[in-house]
Parts: sequence; C-alpha cells; structure tokens
Amino acid sequence: MKKIIGRKPNSRKIQAEERRLQIMETALKVFADKGFKSASIKDIAEAAGISQGLMYHYFKNKEDLLAATIKQYSFIEELKGILTARDDQPASQVLMETANKFLSTLERRKALVRILIHDVAFDPELSDVWSVMFHEGVGLLKKFIDSRISRAELKPNNTEITARFMLSSVVMYHITRDIFKGSRVTHEEYIKGILDTLMKGIENR
Repeated sequence: MKKIIGRKPNSRKIQAEERRLQIMETALKVFADKGFKSASIKDIAEAAGISQGLMYHYFKNKEDLLAATIKQYSFIEELKGILTARDDQPASQVLMETANKFLSTLERRKALVRILIHDVAFDPELSDVWSVMFHEGVGLLKKFIDSRISRAELKPNNTEITARFMLSSVVMYHITRDIFKGSRVTHEEYIKGILDTLMKGIENR
C-alpha cells in the first residue's frame, strides 16, 4: 500500500516572501528618515543586512520598491474587506467604521504618510504611485455608495465627490491634529462630525 504524503509548504517561496516583506519594512523606515530622493538602494540593503545584488533580485529599482511598499502598507485591502463584508449593515455604520479604520491605519503608518506627503505627492516622477492608490480607494468607496443609492438608502449624489470628501477629510485630520493639540475635540468626535455632515446631505430619511 502506497503511503500518501501530504505536500510540504514551499519553504523557499515562504522565505522569499518573508525577505521581500523585510526589505519593504526597511525601505519604509529609510525612505521616511532620508527622503526618497536621498535614500539609495545601498542604504536600504545595508539597513536590511543584505547585498545590493539581492535587492535587485526582488525589485527592479528604487521606484519599483517604493510602489510595492506603498501598495503593501496602504489601506486598500482593508477597505475592500470592510465594504464587501458589511452588506447587511446601514451605510452610515459602514462609512463610520471605514473612516475610523482608515484613521487608525494612518496613525500606524506615519512613516508611509510622511513619504506620501513629502516625497510622492509633489514629485511628478512619483505622483502616479500616490494617484493610483488614492483613485483605487475612492473608486471602492464610490462603488459602495452607488450600491446604497440603488437600494434607495442614500440619495443620488456625485459619489466620486462624496468618496473624495470623506477620505480627504480623514487624511487632513491626521495631518493637522498636532497643530490643534489644545483642542478638546477627540478623534472619535471629529470622525462622527464628518460622517454626520456627510450623511445629512446624502441619506434618505
């Protein structure tokens, strides 16, 4: 009788993915500390404890590494999960959860936010990286709002503007919160205020 042997996980593939993630985590810190323009592949390789040659095995160049890092640590996958798994919940509740989790992601990924604002947003060579990510997030949120309009839960509106307003408001709060340290408004109150204002304009009551 032949013994059935289960397939073992491909350890090389797992190690390669772990190394790739390690490089991206290191790149995130180096880009945030030195700035994208000033940081080099050599800097990242040294910080990660690997050779430059191995770096090029995983990423074509510095721009490719930046794009992969932003994609890895962005809010997009979490946003997809929230919007697809909350089909039975009211739109106001889903949007509130989305805004709060988006803010939490920005707080956890301060280094990424710094890179996006200081290096990517105003650099013509890199702005496509930011543009693709933000447009994908807006597109996902727009699609969700459109679906709730079709149910007559929300009023017809320019859903791209609505989606952009919501995400941009959360980003702006994150960027400016240190300026208003003396404010007694908590982030929960701020997010609720954004959503209350938004829902007054689009919710069918």
